[in-house]
Amino acid sequence: MVNRQIEIIVTNLKRRHSGVSSTIFALLPWQRKIHQVGYLGSAQTPVARTMGWGQALRVSFSKPSPGRCCRIWHVRRDHEMVIALLVRWLARGRIKIVFTSAAQRFHGRFVRWITGKMDAVVATSQAAAGFCPPVAAIIGHGVDCEKFHPAEDRAQLWQAAGLPGSVGIGVFGRVREEKGIDVFVAALLAVLPEFPAATALIVGECRPGDQAFKDRLVEKIRAAGLEHRFVWTGYIPNDQVQVWYQRTAIAVACPRYEGYGLTLFEAAACGCAVVGSKTGAFPLLIEDGKTGYLTTPGEVKSLSRALRAMLSEPQRRQELAQAAREKVRREFSVEHEARQLAEVYGQLLGGPGH
Repeated sequence: MVNRQIEIIVTNLKRRHSGVSSTIFALLPWQRKIHQVGYLGSAQTPVARTMGWGQALRVSFSKPSPGRCCRIWHVRRDHEMVIALLVRWLARGRIKIVFTSAAQRFHGRFVRWITGKMDAVVATSQAAAGFCPPVAAIIGHGVDCEKFHPAEDRAQLWQAAGLPGSVGIGVFGRVREEKGIDVFVAALLAVLPEFPAATALIVGECRPGDQAFKDRLVEKIRAAGLEHRFVWTGYIPNDQVQVWYQRTAIAVACPRYEGYGLTLFEAAACGCAVVGSKTGAFPLLIEDGKTGYLTTPGEVKSLSRALRAMLSEPQRRQELAQAAREKVRREFSVEHEARQLAEVYGQLLGGPGH
């Protein structure tokens, strides 16, 4: 059965869960308050109106809803752009394509070419917009502040998990070199001996291709005699990540490169003090010394210095955490993101965006 009222088809054509997946799943319920939205992709979380390929194509080839000139495919990956272009050609122009770009780096010639064929490009930051053709809008990713919120009692939540110490310093995401996990480990090896109450949390999956990288880090920790001060959680289901944020006092993101990076925004919404490297969207959230601390990508000393400042002044740390949380709620909510996207959709659909 084809729901011909669908106006927007959101694609998520990657099997593994990723940051893009998290963004889509957080955004969909808010988008559906504004538009009729269908979802084409992996069903890694309960999503209403999930479409199969046959349904998506039948909707795309059918006549648009009354008052609309087309339907929209919203894509976020290079191969999704290619597929959407093929569907647009087959559907004889009955669909238009919106592409969200977060990358802050130069694209290859082919990617530049297909990006130029989009009907609208949305950049997630001013920096990302500099690597795209003229963009329709700059819209940062949002956080679901109903899901991500502080614990009623962070200390009790920490103790209930049986974790050592009392102050958690966490890094969230896949265990791999690009994410700077080695920088995090090196900084903590320098800092932890000075602060007996602190414990390092490495919250995320290590895939087989990165196991040798992790093994080297584990050996360095063991050689320093600090293995009891590090906790490796392994894979955490997406619906449980917020609990780890709520346990953590200081959230760190120190990648060498990041396209956007939503983890610190989620952590800040959960009341964590935040430290991030100067890449991706972290400088949008962190005003150095006001809402957290910024560090130099790949530099251990820079991160160590920021962590010492956080750990030495608990009251100051709480003030920074509160300021970061207020900024997320004010400027980076998922509701705000959905309404901004609705304006872009409305311009393409030939009707109002609301």
